[in-house]
Amino acid sequence: MNFTPNPNSGSLNKNLLKTEDKQPDLRGDIHVSRDLIELLLKEKGDLVQISLSAWTKVSKAGNKYLSLSVSAPYKKDSSAPRAAPVDDEDIPF
Repeated sequence: MNFTPNPNSGSLNKNLLKTEDKQPDLRGDIHVSRDLIELLLKEKGDLVQISLSAWTKVSKAGNKYLSLSVSAPYKKDSSAPRAAPVDDEDIPF
């Protein structure tokens, strides 16, 4: 079975090949969609901000790793409609 990465996601795993302190503790890859890259290229300036999120997970083999996700930075839009408040009394649990 071939591994198919999810767009804009990746992982960091313990670097099992580390032999010196100057080598990274974790290594991994992230797969970024062309759509996200094209969106980010529209930003002005020399530096482009990318938001990064991480979750601690455990593999089937029992090894801890970080699952990663990248996205365009969140920008608060004051013209966007706000979600209506939730009435907790309507929730059946």
